[in-house]
Order: sequence, then C-alpha cells, then structure tokens
Amino acid sequence: MKYDLLPLTKIAVGKSKIKGRGVFALQDLEENEVIEEAHLIISGCPKDMQDKELARYAFTLFYNENLSPQENDRLNFQSIFKLMIDDEEVKSSLLSELKDLGYEDISEIFSSATVLGFGMIYNHSKEPNVNVEIDYKDFLFRFTTNKKIKRGEELFISYGNDERKDLK
Repeated sequence: MKYDLLPLTKIAVGKSKIKGRGVFALQDLEENEVIEEAHLIISGCPKDMQDKELARYAFTLFYNENLSPQENDRLNFQSIFKLMIDDEEVKSSLLSELKDLGYEDISEIFSSATVLGFGMIYNHSKEPNVNVEIDYKDFLFRFTTNKKIKRGEELFISYGNDERKDLK
C-alpha cells in the first residue's frame, strides 16, 4: 500500500452545474497529468451493505493477489459486465470460467469498495476528461487527465455503465 499520496493541490470540490457537487481544476492541467491518488476501503459483499447511502458510491471489485494487475482488470470488467446481463447462459459461462480459476462460490471473491479522497465526488460523463485506474500494487485509485483541461473546468469520469437511468 502506498502511504505518500499525491497532495490534492491541483483540484478542489465545488458546486456542479450538472448535479450537486463536482471536482474542478484549480489550474490548467496537461494531458496525462496525475491529479489524484486515493485509497479505497473494501466494505464487504455489495448485497450485504446496510448503509444504503454509502452503497450508492460503492462499486464491485474483483481482486486476486495471485493474478497480475492486467488479469485482475480483465476479470473485473468481464465479471461485472456479465453479472449485469440477465441472460442465464452468459451467467453460467461466467461461473464456469470462475470455477476454472478455483472459485466455487462467487460471493467469496466479489467485494464492494468505496474510494476515498475526491473519488466519490467526480460526476459522470459519457465523454470523461479524466481516466481512472486501479493500481493493484499500491491498492489505490489513480485519476489522470486524458486531455488538456482549463482552470475552473469540471472534471468528469466514466462510471462505466451508461445504461443506468440515473446517469446524465
């Protein structure tokens, strides 16, 4: 785990024109500039979360310390995507793939996680100006600009599921 995180000097929280709060650039930012590193809290199986307000900000996380970061990312994407589909054949295929990895019960491998820092405050866009990467080695989220951003501009990430009706 990384302890000496990047200080939050380039961004701040402000009132968003989109919805509620948002994260904004305090200065002009270059493309591919790291603007935040944030720890995350593993908060158990998503279906068991009792705090429904916090559950709005939690996301499902697949992590196996025996796999590379690339393999964890691939399994995260595939598993979460397949679990969102109602097709029983697709779900059955996912369970078969996970059994091949040694997991009999998927509830043992999926947890929910909540990002700290400003990570819970970024608003969603289908065309985000910030990329989010999970750093499995340091077990943190890294937020990096994907284009030049002007001072005062709101920063957006993709929540990864544009089909959600609550996303603008």
